[in-house]
Amino acid sequence: MKVTPIEDLGEFFSKIAEDRDEADTRVEPWQAEMKAGDHFVRIVDMDGPLAIYGVIEEVHYEEDRELYALPHMRYFRSSRCYSVMCPEGELGDTHVSAMMKKLSPTQFKLAKEMGWPSDHRVRQIVELS
Repeated sequence: MKVTPIEDLGEFFSKIAEDRDEADTRVEPWQAEMKAGDHFVRIVDMDGPLAIYGVIEEVHYEEDRELYALPHMRYFRSSRCYSVMCPEGELGDTHVSAMMKKLSPTQFKLAKEMGWPSDHRVRQIVELS
């Protein structure tokens, strides 16, 4: 995990916008098409790989629909994500460029049954047809 020291609030928001704009340039067509009900996996580095499995959630509240309709939110999806660190799942926003692979419902169910693995079993899940 990379930590960037920031001196003031203006710099903080500028860095967020800069990082978001950079992430937007990495979006692949299949990622841009991800929608409610779709499943995915992403890998983050937490002093070693951590697999995060997610499902894109339907947005139910009008203010949330308005938020996700804003231009700077076009590649964010409301999602519930699971991992060995958070097996009960948590809601949040996921930028589609962070989604490494779209999973089928069967692959997602297998990941759940295996306890949201981050080891070699991720490959077994991803390669399942």
